[in-house]
Amino acid sequence: MVDLLRSRWLMLVAGIWIQITMGSTYVFGLYSESLKRELGFDQSQLDTLGFFKGIGANVGIHTGLLLSLALPPWIILALGAGQGFLGYFMIWLAGTHRIRGVQLWQMCAFMLVAANSQTYSNTAVVVTSVTNFPTSRGTVIGLMKVSSI
Repeated sequence: MVDLLRSRWLMLVAGIWIQITMGSTYVFGLYSESLKRELGFDQSQLDTLGFFKGIGANVGIHTGLLLSLALPPWIILALGAGQGFLGYFMIWLAGTHRIRGVQLWQMCAFMLVAANSQTYSNTAVVVTSVTNFPTSRGTVIGLMKVSSI
């Protein structure tokens, strides 16, 4: 049983599931209209939020640096989960008016933090999977990227 739990195949399947659940930046269109309505933003302000979502989702050099410091992947995943929770929780609090008077710059910061959490899972899962399957790197990266959409 211990061999199965440490199997590279189980790690690959777990990595795919992690990627599937962390693709939350792709659903911005589902809740952006609610943010626009509830916070009184216009389309230009919503576009600004989307811009910061894009920056957060694509700037992840710090996660690679953390992984290169020999932090285990589970710590990287835990940091990303915590950051994602914090960012999306703050967006939820603002959107449900549990915190009032949230300015656009604050929402942009929340969005950047929330979207950036995805880079933690991408880095930890892809690097671990490529390490576990050194002769099939292209296939593994393809599987990881398809599952993150």
